[in-house]
Amino acid sequence: MAQIIRIYRTCDVSDCGRDAAEHVLALGKTRRSIDLCQAHADELNKTVQPYLSIGRPAPRARKASKPDVFVNPRAVRAWAKEHGVPCPEIGTPPLAVKVPYLRWWCDQRQVG
Repeated sequence: MAQIIRIYRTCDVSDCGRDAAEHVLALGKTRRSIDLCQAHADELNKTVQPYLSIGRPAPRARKASKPDVFVNPRAVRAWAKEHGVPCPEIGTPPLAVKVPYLRWWCDQRQVG
């Protein structure tokens, strides 16, 4: 038997029974979500507007950066096998194997 589940947002401030929309508030390290009907959302915007008009845009969160060095997994596995370092045969070689490999690789380039 099929079921239909409907979720209605109602205002968190009062039991006015009107439809509400989610609003996210952040101050310092505190971040809160609240459902507000249009009347309460307008009231909040009116209260906060003087502060928003003199504030400056906040920096956006940075995405995690990718590593600067790409290491060929086949080369790492071959080196690990040759030097007796345990390394899984599938997936990305762990950092505990890649770091010694890179040190060895840099040493080889300096010698040659």
